[in-house]
Order: sequence, then C-alpha cells, then structure tokens
Amino acid sequence: MHRLIPLAFVCGVAALPLSKAAASSTQSATALMGRNTKTILWNGYDPLPDIDILSVANWFQPFPSTLKITHLRDVLFQTNYVGFGVALLAICSLFSRRRYARMFFPIGVLMLFMAEGPSISWTDGGLVQFSPVYTTAARIIPYIHALEATWELSFAGMFCFAVAAALGLEVVTRGAASVTGVTAAAGITFAVLCEWLFVAPAIVPIPSAETHVPGFYETLRDDPDDYAVFDYPNHYNHSTLSVTVYFYYQTVHQKAIPYSVNQSWVTDNPFWSAVTAYQTGDVGAIVYEPDQIRREVNFLTQYGYRYFTLHRRLIHEGKRPRFSALFEEMFGPPIREDEDLIVYKIPGAGS
Repeated sequence: MHRLIPLAFVCGVAALPLSKAAASSTQSATALMGRNTKTILWNGYDPLPDIDILSVANWFQPFPSTLKITHLRDVLFQTNYVGFGVALLAICSLFSRRRYARMFFPIGVLMLFMAEGPSISWTDGGLVQFSPVYTTAARIIPYIHALEATWELSFAGMFCFAVAAALGLEVVTRGAASVTGVTAAAGITFAVLCEWLFVAPAIVPIPSAETHVPGFYETLRDDPDDYAVFDYPNHYNHSTLSVTVYFYYQTVHQKAIPYSVNQSWVTDNPFWSAVTAYQTGDVGAIVYEPDQIRREVNFLTQYGYRYFTLHRRLIHEGKRPRFSALFEEMFGPPIREDEDLIVYKIPGAGS
C-alpha cells in the first residue's frame, strides 16, 4: 500500500486548483452563512456547514417511512441507508487475502461519519454531539470545509461499502466446492437484492416523469444566433422551490439562461427580488423605483438577452394580469402567446 502514497500525493496536488475553483463557485451562497471558502484549510473558528439532518441510526433504519424530506430549492428525499446485508459482508472483507481489500470497509465507515458533518446524532431527535471526525478532516484536507451539504460524502462511503461487500462475499464463499460456492453466492446476493427492493427506504424503482417542452423552445434550437433567454418565474407559485426544469429546457433550445445552482444574479438583483417576493406571496405588491425598469431592460440588452418568457402555469391566476402589465411596460406587447408561454422580445436585442 505504501507504493500508492506518492500517487495519492500527486493526485491531491493536481486536484487543488479544481478544489479552489469549486469552493469559489459557492462563495455567493456561503457568504450568507458567514464562511470564507477561499482558505485552503479550516481555520478552526469559522462556522462549518451543518445542514445535515441524518443520524447514524439512519444507516440501518428500513422502509420508506424513515426517509427524510426537505424543501429547500428542491424537494429532497434523503437517506444514508447502508443495510444489514451489505454491512455484514463488508465486515467479512477484513478477512480477505487480496491486496488492499481491507482498506475499503474502514474508509467507508470514515466517509459515513464525515457525512454527518461537524455535529453528529446517534438517533433521530437524540443528543447532538461534537464530531471530531469531520473537524479534524477539515483541518488537514484542503477545501473539505467548502462542501455545502456534507451528506454528499456518503456517496464515497456507499461506494467503499459496495466494494467491501463484494470482497466479503468472496471471503464467505471461499473454500466451498464450485457448485456449493456458486449457490451460496447466488443466495446471499439474492437476499441482499431483496433487502434493497423491499426493505431499504429508497423508492425502487426510482419514479420518473414526463416533461412537456413548450414549442417555442423547439424553434429556438434551429436559430444559429448566440443570445440568452430569460425564463420566469424562478420559483414555483407561493413556494421557495426553484424551477429546475429550465435546465432541461436549455438542453432543447441550447441558449444561455440566467440561472445556476445558486440562482446566479437573479436572486441578488433588487428589482427581480421584489418581483419574485410578490410572485411567491411574501409581499402584496411589486415595489420598485420608477427608473428601475429602464435600467433592467438596458442590463438585459447589454448582456445578450433577446427573449423573456413568462410561464403561464407557474403564475397564480389572480396575479397574471399584474405580471402581464409589468412586462408589457418593460418589453412592449408579447410577440407570441400560447397555453404555455407569453413571449416578449427585449427592446434593443438582435433580430
């Protein structure tokens, strides 16, 4: 294993520029949390991300009723379920004779503990305790403290457990006659599969949904000009959930959009913040300065926006007249209307 240390060191050094870029990309969001993501290592006193809601007990809590549901920018169904079958087989990997086989189980356990974040609870609603595992890692692993959702580290833990379980299955069936060994391996695999299908909290098969693409976007796909499209609203009606389907629409029309994972400049813009507050129901009217409309139109034109698309179904029926009046004041009469969209051409944009 010592032969891999130089390779690991080289890979770590090579990954530093990417880690710094990833940390900087979250600066606008993490500034709200009072963190400085530009430091390579955690300084020991800045607040660490602590939005994890999963406990250690969730590693083995079965059935969909134990899923944790959060409503942030999107609806998330969360679990860090490992399962009994995989865990037992992973422990058996410690007796493997293969080189490096014994490292996967402890690394998996370490990753799962790190996924709990700087504070850890052993049971749901139980006492929350300080976690030396994550804080120690933040002091020695570059940019690990820039990770917004620490539960994402559980992906690495699950991968290590899966590899360890495969090695453990080999250990369990080692030495058995060929037919007996194959039968035992098949039986154990079937039992683990049944646990995954009928016991694990994750919904299997994962539900899918069809997405209707407005026809206007089909016409934009064949337009060779380079410009941006502003979809609105950026939140669902009377909700803080982001309209992430715009990213899928972008794969159809292949034009730039103003949104990113952190909502980009739209969230921080005073005018659009006021418009969105009215749309989500936080305020009863849209409040803005008289010259803001001219400034916003000039801003959109300057940065290459050509079309503004208002999604009818995402606006409360009672508020549609107010939005129509506002956007006609900004952009003029719509150039297209159908059951999905009201499309406006931004003044000053290209043909």
